[in-house]
Amino acid sequence: MRFINRVIALLLALGMAVSLAGCSKEEMMGSLAGLMEKATGPIQPDKTLDGSAWRNSDIIGAVTETTQVSLKDDFHTAVNRDWMLTADTSEYGRASRFVDAQVALNEQMLSLFQPGDNTCDEEILPQSEADHLKDLLLTMTELGGGHAVRNQQGVEPLRRYLQAVEDIQTLDGLTAYLCGEGGPRLLQETLMNGKVEAPLDSRDVYTVHLNAMSHLVLEDPEEYRSITSFGERLLEVRQNAVRTVLGRLGYSDAQAGEWFRRCLWLEVSLVRCLPTQSETNNKNYETHINNPYTREELAARQGSFPLTTLLDGAGLGGSDSYLLYEPLYLDTLAKLYTDSRVEDFKAYFIVHTVLEALPLLDDACGELEETISAVMNGTSQSREQTTGDEEEPLPPVPTDTLPEEQDTPLEETVSGYVTPYLPGVVQELYVARFCTAEEKRQLTAMIDDIVACYEEMLAGEDWLGEETRQQAIEKLRAIKARVLYPDELTDYSGLTLRSAAEGGSLLDAVADIRAFETQHAGDKVNRPIDRADWDMTEIPTTAANACYLFNSNVINILAGTLAGNALYDPEAPVEQNMAMLGVIVGHEISHGFDINGYYFDKDGLPNSWWTSEDELAFRERADRLANYYSTLSVLPNMSGGYNGKKVQSEAIADMGGVKAMLLMAEKMPDFDYELFFTSYASLWRSQCDYFSEMQNMDDEHPLDFLRTNVTLQQFEEFYQTFDIGPGDGMYLAPENRVAVW
Repeated sequence: MRFINRVIALLLALGMAVSLAGCSKEEMMGSLAGLMEKATGPIQPDKTLDGSAWRNSDIIGAVTETTQVSLKDDFHTAVNRDWMLTADTSEYGRASRFVDAQVALNEQMLSLFQPGDNTCDEEILPQSEADHLKDLLLTMTELGGGHAVRNQQGVEPLRRYLQAVEDIQTLDGLTAYLCGEGGPRLLQETLMNGKVEAPLDSRDVYTVHLNAMSHLVLEDPEEYRSITSFGERLLEVRQNAVRTVLGRLGYSDAQAGEWFRRCLWLEVSLVRCLPTQSETNNKNYETHINNPYTREELAARQGSFPLTTLLDGAGLGGSDSYLLYEPLYLDTLAKLYTDSRVEDFKAYFIVHTVLEALPLLDDACGELEETISAVMNGTSQSREQTTGDEEEPLPPVPTDTLPEEQDTPLEETVSGYVTPYLPGVVQELYVARFCTAEEKRQLTAMIDDIVACYEEMLAGEDWLGEETRQQAIEKLRAIKARVLYPDELTDYSGLTLRSAAEGGSLLDAVADIRAFETQHAGDKVNRPIDRADWDMTEIPTTAANACYLFNSNVINILAGTLAGNALYDPEAPVEQNMAMLGVIVGHEISHGFDINGYYFDKDGLPNSWWTSEDELAFRERADRLANYYSTLSVLPNMSGGYNGKKVQSEAIADMGGVKAMLLMAEKMPDFDYELFFTSYASLWRSQCDYFSEMQNMDDEHPLDFLRTNVTLQQFEEFYQTFDIGPGDGMYLAPENRVAVW
């Protein structure tokens, strides 16, 4: 197994090297195929796997016109054979139901940014509000895609934002600027930034989390202590960008250099109290930042830095409590916040306002931003030099549907200039345009039914002790389901954007959006925490997926799962929808009881609710499942090499989702089990090339053909439906079955 893993790692590394060298995908595949053949012999995707009657039929070429396979021997291949023969992977490199849903979703999404029908479900959003959101998106699309206008404007839109900083003369003036009272601001940086979130160790009321400065020239505080070659290169390209833009605005090179030097001096003085990026990723970092303060305690510690004044200006001053992530940073900031250092703070805001503005100005500034991005990404390739193979697939947009003045492809404008700045507007308009309130009610009722069946499942687990069982049921009942969109949407009526014809610019639009967001930053302060609250800017609903959140005990069924009827079809038989979206919902619920989620309590806090005996039994069952997966051969030309531990949690969730649906099926007269199981196999049908499947081996989800075959092996109803017994390839003796729940 170690040899095979080394072969895989070597091939993937070589594949990346070939890709970065600029070879086409076809050339890369040819090179990798040659290397594989030298290592393991000719690739034969249609081979059955070692020690199995199955083949990995998700690989292109594994199924041919001559392939004949029995449902009893390889269920996944037999059910999906005809689809696999005709599946088209040429456009996206992959085919599956999830790709189908994503393609349909992309088409719907792009229509939001073009003139045309905007009819919405008024039970979700009044039509007048929906039309306002549409106007915001069209204006932003015009501003973002109108390179001719932006090139004509040049860097001039930036001037007034820099002038507002230059106008600061005193410490009081600096404080007024940070409070939003000292002229226009692009950078909503206050040196001590607040965000309203749940406390780290309770789920009572929202509190204000106070973090340090969020903009650093060198990104990582560690670079200021011992600069690396990466830091040196980043410093060079950012300094050049600042000097270039300021020069175009008429500032001398000496003045630009002085501002940059002062900015760095301030950062060096402040970052010595900040954790490095590696330290923030440490599992103990949450304990480090959990420093609760009252307003009075903050006032006593803030010294000369007007933290409480800034909090009042941001609408955060009335919080009952605060979490001060880095108290020593506040101490240092207070010592520096003096009249003698006003010019240093001004330099900091000038430098970072320039850097923040780069992608929002003309093409020349865009090239400076690309150079910085290339350094940040560890490559010198520009956008024009990349092949685009890594891009998210988007359908082509007919050029005659582009808005006037649009001289950039619409999908590029949307991804680069609209969705990053107006994510909430995009999400709200999407659900109002393409979902209905009735769908939300139907899916919510379906989830309630699944939860009820899941409770029966937990009640019937004879290996659980009664104390743990009751705790599990309590956690299950506490799960919050967030379906399609929040019950309460954000009101964007106070946000307006000026078009280019009205004298607006992309830079002004972004500044106006950020000012609007700042005005509403404190809306949730001291509000009781409702785990049904859903911020779609953090968890977008425009994805063909669902998710479970350990730290809040919440499942999200995203609106993208309805796109194209690929995963849920209201006109389809109930068995089909149960095998697809129903299983997906059961899968997400099961994550609350998998090897990761089992440790979190009903409120999403890390508190174990298991007795030691039951926890030991659970882990033994989970390890047995992982060990089974590790015995499987999953690629032709290779034996072993699969990591059962890596897919353990997702496999537990797969089996839990199917079991919940089968319990529900028991209560339904004339339930069509054959349709249910074949629909489930159809859910996981997919096609990709051999080397993409090799990369999929490193994913935390089991490979798709295993999600069908291994999962269904665990259930007696499957054996009975298809008369599967000893000697059949799908048969697994009862004593060897590994479902945890």
